[in-house]
Amino acid sequence: MKKLLFVLLAGLVLAFFVRNSPQFSVFRLQQGLASGDLNVVMTYADLNAFAELPVDITVAMAAAGMKDAAGAVGETLVKIFGGAVGATVKQVGGQVAAQELRSRIEKRDLLSLLGGFAPKTGFGWYGGIQLVGVDAAILTIEGTCPSRELKGQSAETRMGIDLQRVKGPILGFPSDWRAYGVEANSMKQLIKDCSFTF
Repeated sequence: MKKLLFVLLAGLVLAFFVRNSPQFSVFRLQQGLASGDLNVVMTYADLNAFAELPVDITVAMAAAGMKDAAGAVGETLVKIFGGAVGATVKQVGGQVAAQELRSRIEKRDLLSLLGGFAPKTGFGWYGGIQLVGVDAAILTIEGTCPSRELKGQSAETRMGIDLQRVKGPILGFPSDWRAYGVEANSMKQLIKDCSFTF
């Protein structure tokens, strides 16, 4: 009887830790993306942050001195978002982009969501989760993208996604982890490796 009670207690403790882990939230997010379930995706990802990804990549490419940052469109975006009205334009543009992003999620159009970055299939996409403090982590996604160096070919690369803990209502539990965009160092590597198209 004591052994059974110990096993049940250990099982409950393990279930508690699994439920509050970033891996659980990433698994749920993956399920939502695979099924096109917008409600699940919105629980585990900040769509407004991901909607601004094309702008962030374009601005970062321009800052890195890459003239082909979406061509003339990239140069125009850099000028607009670098100006005094940049915050307002980005906010309005972000709302339109977020609506487009929702539509792509419902259609399960994952490739265009990330500008051509394609996660590997099966479990090959999962590159691990690195905790950065108590309430932050970085999810690494293994994949390929259109190569910047070898035009017309794919390059092996990885994308780091910033995760942040969202505390629950009862003493902070149950907590979920939410994706908030591409991690800064990962963005630099992606810009070096990939030719993006949104």
